[in-house]
Amino acid sequence: MSKSLTRRFEEAVFRHLRLDFPVGHPIWCPARYVLVGGGWRAGKSVCGAAKHLKEALTNPKARLYWLLGPDYEQTKEEFRYLLEWCTGLNLLHPKIRPSIPNEGSRSLTLRTGCEIMTKSARYPEKLGSVAPDGIVVCEAGQVPYEVFRMCVGRVGEKR
Repeated sequence: MSKSLTRRFEEAVFRHLRLDFPVGHPIWCPARYVLVGGGWRAGKSVCGAAKHLKEALTNPKARLYWLLGPDYEQTKEEFRYLLEWCTGLNLLHPKIRPSIPNEGSRSLTLRTGCEIMTKSARYPEKLGSVAPDGIVVCEAGQVPYEVFRMCVGRVGEKR
């Protein structure tokens, strides 16, 4: 069976970024919830960031993705990867500069209009205002279960 045009596009983007995700890697999993396990330096952050990039580039209706961590600090690595990749691929919106404060929420906007922003589980009341198209939970073991349930509800509105 031949690969879809979308899958070939995704693989080409990752090859350009020098990322190799073999068949069976969690990034290709179509499930609604994907748990990526591994030890230190196992590539979980790369996987989460790449999953967002893949979805943002191939879902024309996508407008908002979150990187959610126990606090803003725990989302910095995934955000750094996305900013680096999107800059290198010239995907950043030319009129909307990325917001990269030392503390607090960070965000970037793609040429498609899709925004990727960081969120903190410390402020769960701020998670109820908007429904994102997808959420990567960074350091998921440190995020309270109630926040995970809230995330399921937020994403559920779009699917």
